[in-house]
Amino acid sequence: MSQTATFSILGSSKKFQLHSNIKRYSLRDHGFMETKNGNFQYERPLSTVITDSKAPVLKMTISKNFDRVRLSIVASVNSAKKINIYKNEHMEDARELLEFILKEFIEAEIIQEMN
Repeated sequence: MSQTATFSILGSSKKFQLHSNIKRYSLRDHGFMETKNGNFQYERPLSTVITDSKAPVLKMTISKNFDRVRLSIVASVNSAKKINIYKNEHMEDARELLEFILKEFIEAEIIQEMN
């Protein structure tokens, strides 16, 4: 997915955008790491089992100016293959964890859902 101010998740009808009140400290408090060029990256396996190396991974990058965001869900930590977790019935746990993370980001005013 290309970087834009809005984003959606493959397989989901929901659309999101960066919140107008987004703050750097909120990003750091919620697990984003600042890169050398000032962007913020978030990477989290969508599994409750820490050692699950085959779990899908949520990857999110927010530009340092908060004007672009890139989000994708990939097959595993070392993979670049994007997957649709809404299509596979065996990915229910991953969907629940993703929805929980997105809800936390909404409450922290990092993202907001678009109508």
